[in-house]
Amino acid sequence: GAAEGGLSPQPDVEAVVVPVGGGGLISGVALAVKSRSSGQPKARVYGVQAKACPAAAMAFRQGHIVAVHPAPTIADGIAVGRPGDYTFEFIRRYVDDIVTVGEEEVAHAMVLLLERSKLLVEGAGAVGLAALLSKSLPCQGQRVVVVLSGGNVDPMLLSRILDHGLAQAGRYLMLQVVVRDRP
Repeated sequence: GAAEGGLSPQPDVEAVVVPVGGGGLISGVALAVKSRSSGQPKARVYGVQAKACPAAAMAFRQGHIVAVHPAPTIADGIAVGRPGDYTFEFIRRYVDDIVTVGEEEVAHAMVLLLERSKLLVEGAGAVGLAALLSKSLPCQGQRVVVVLSGGNVDPMLLSRILDHGLAQAGRYLMLQVVVRDRP
């Protein structure tokens, strides 16, 4: 049956994967997931950050807020130097783990989403899929929901990511040939 508000419940979801910057999105998602009142086991909630800016992942591991200097990353929408004071309390209470992914993994996830699903997702929103594809999370064989957020991608960056992704897949090759200039 339909739940109140017209949405049908999804009791079979075993894990939810969410991008993490300052912690607002994952705080709300984790609170909602963990507050389910059904008799089903609670789904695990995992956060994902870019390796270039791992403040929330480090804070989660150490149990207190950690600040880092954000490095450039294609996941710039979550390149935050420290989690929020208020949101970190929700993260500590409701999130099961926070992992990080590299630039190559994020770019691969963006290309895959665009090519296979026709979804333009910015790097910050594609980190969750990147974590699953790189097997950074213990979710193999489980029913998983991945939050894909944001489509704010610079066209020049997108072009470079697509070229790189296609080259990595062996589907794009660029040759440079030196030819002597003589009649």
